[in-house]
Amino acid sequence: MNIDPRLLRIFVAVMHRGSVTRAAEQLNTSQPSVSKALKRLEELVGFCLFKPQGRSIQPTAKAQLLLESAMRVERELEEIDHRIMEIRHGRMQGLRIAVTPAIAAALLPRAIIEFRKTYPDTTLEIELWRRELILSELDAGRVEIGLLYSTTQSVPAGFRIVAEAPTLCVLPKGHPLCAKAVVTAADLYGHKLLIYHNSLDFADRLWSVLKTIDPEPEIVIEANQGAFLRDLVINGIGISLLDGFTVMDADMRGLVTRPFLPAMPFYLAIADQEPRLTAQGREFIRIISAIAVQLQMDLQQ
Repeated sequence: MNIDPRLLRIFVAVMHRGSVTRAAEQLNTSQPSVSKALKRLEELVGFCLFKPQGRSIQPTAKAQLLLESAMRVERELEEIDHRIMEIRHGRMQGLRIAVTPAIAAALLPRAIIEFRKTYPDTTLEIELWRRELILSELDAGRVEIGLLYSTTQSVPAGFRIVAEAPTLCVLPKGHPLCAKAVVTAADLYGHKLLIYHNSLDFADRLWSVLKTIDPEPEIVIEANQGAFLRDLVINGIGISLLDGFTVMDADMRGLVTRPFLPAMPFYLAIADQEPRLTAQGREFIRIISAIAVQLQMDLQQ
């Protein structure tokens, strides 16, 4: 079956925007053109993709099943377009790295600064993705390096742990819990808590501990970036439980940290596309691994 990739792009736009009209606006085309493309795609695949619902349309269950594959094709087409532009303008092919958002605001900036000292002309394409998408893109060979956090030593196949850091309680100076040498789960009650979002796989253990507290602490903010939560603590919004990588890899003026019990280590895990990894890719892995290991050693002192 030969399907025009343009039809898949239109299908993805409609799925994401929720209507033919908004998809047409995004694609800078007419509404009839989008409707015609959807009808043609339905003829090719042999099943219904959308059903009328009032003045709008509702995607079918089969459309939902097709979406992931269509998005993959769209990403491949975008990658081809990008590579054509690189070749046309004589630029080196970039190094594509996928990381979870929690890592992006902590370890990653320092690694990029160091990397560019050696390879100033290499383009770094940084993707901030959830764990599942990082795994699928690595498997497909569309990403050279993947980085993620894990709260257990059981990491996905192909990943290896390079460093670990504890969970720390992060407090503003003068907070009552600063008087404690160690903060426990029970100590959190009565305080406003800023926490990693409960949809994040590496936050499962944090949330499991919180559920053991009776009554549970007041959670006022959930987010997927530790650096964002840390900055909220600086601004007096509440206290937080963060991985040591984020805590140590930052300017901690105005903040105090305390060990947290029960102990919940964070592991930094890396995967790559050996043996196809370039020299630039190997150097980036060396740099970010060295930074993480140094932070681990600093935390142990």
